[in-house]
Amino acid sequence: MIVAIDGPAGSGKSAVGRRVAAALGLPFIDSGLLYRAVGARALESGIDLDDADALTELAASIRVEVDGETVRIDGQDYTGKVHQPELSVAASRVARVPGVRRAVVDQLRAMASGDVVMAGRDIGTVVFPEAEHKFYLTASLEERARRRVAQLAARGERPDAEALEAEIEERDRRDSQRAVAPMRPAGDAVVLDTEGLDLEAVVRRVLEQVRRRGGPPDPAEPTARPPATGGILAPRRPRDLPVHDPGRPVPELYGLMRFLVRLLARVYLAGGLLHVSGLEHVPRSGPLVVCANHTSTVDPPLVPAFLPRPDSWSMAKAELLARPGFGAWVLRHYHAFPVIRHTPDRRALRRAAEILRAGGVLVLYPEGTRVGSGGLREAEPGAGFIARTTGVPVLPVTLTGTRECFPKGSWLPRRVRVEIRYGPPLRIRERRPDGRRVENQEAADAIMLAIAEQLPPDARGAYADLVSLRERLRGVWEPVSRPPAAAGDRG
Repeated sequence: MIVAIDGPAGSGKSAVGRRVAAALGLPFIDSGLLYRAVGARALESGIDLDDADALTELAASIRVEVDGETVRIDGQDYTGKVHQPELSVAASRVARVPGVRRAVVDQLRAMASGDVVMAGRDIGTVVFPEAEHKFYLTASLEERARRRVAQLAARGERPDAEALEAEIEERDRRDSQRAVAPMRPAGDAVVLDTEGLDLEAVVRRVLEQVRRRGGPPDPAEPTARPPATGGILAPRRPRDLPVHDPGRPVPELYGLMRFLVRLLARVYLAGGLLHVSGLEHVPRSGPLVVCANHTSTVDPPLVPAFLPRPDSWSMAKAELLARPGFGAWVLRHYHAFPVIRHTPDRRALRRAAEILRAGGVLVLYPEGTRVGSGGLREAEPGAGFIARTTGVPVLPVTLTGTRECFPKGSWLPRRVRVEIRYGPPLRIRERRPDGRRVENQEAADAIMLAIAEQLPPDARGAYADLVSLRERLRGVWEPVSRPPAAAGDRG
């Protein structure tokens, strides 16, 4: 399925496209980034933007990769350069060259080898005229200029509103009057006037039209898929994404094991020693990354046991699952899968991607190991990478008292107060509001900050200075709206 979203500058096509792709579980490609890439390389190489032959040769000779908002040219990261304001004009100028357009269209078609949401100015008319779903977003010049001013202001820039409006008007003229692939709605496109509508309202209208014409089901259903940005987490068609591998445990057995863990915990810690809170924060469906602190061997069984979701899977250190015997059998049937710690384990990442694409829950411990001291240690970047590249909600979870309940080396648990707290979900951004790319470590630190905020001061460890962390990580994450409660749902 291809969803084409076209429109002039400031119409909101890229923002809408990203949200629509996230809701449908499809990759998103902003075609404008490729023209910006050509413009950036042309300026860097000193090529005159009116030299059609040189620009054509340039566009045909470079290889552009788009991964979310990350742009690479011949393997080099050009993300910061292509997002510079002056590249808007350069992109529009190089896009007038027929040879450049041919080269870019070829690359766009190669990128979208399967289902995709793509935004641009001629996606529905030239790039994918056979697209099943075509939309053309529009708004008045004044409204589009106002949006662009607000967008730049959020990045810390102070644009001249009148000059920006004149620039958008000139770009509209160039794009609509160019000889090759002029900007216009496709004959069978749905034209949406976004004047006075907020982003969510426009996204809802697009999704309604897609589903009315036979698109994927609503993302609230269990089959929804999260967004992906290419590479190892790039989505495939839903029919290729079984949550349960052949020979893996069946859901009924996992449900029974979770029930037994809850029962044992409640019986052993009877008398008010066990306290579980924050279940109202847990989304009852859709992909979710759960991140918890880890101080005891009882943490991995407790977190999914009390999570009100029956579709959770946990990463576990590969050494445990590699040992033959009953212990490995229990772990596998408790929905654990192996990860080689402290390495970029591609097999584990692929498994994580399958779980999230299938609308399941992935349970992670960002610190990468059990921390015997009880305080938080610096997170490894893996959890940040998964959260940033998938864009799915992240649920921070804190456990207190488990280290005292089951100390390292102990054979029997102790009756002490244990608390499991599920915090409000957040979402890691690809880029900060000022345009800076979010690094994997920053994403992981933002997750740990959310965990630290729920812990007492003496348990925060490396994340004790909340004030400086909030300042350093400003704009790395955004809150996720509270999910509707599910009465009686306790997994």
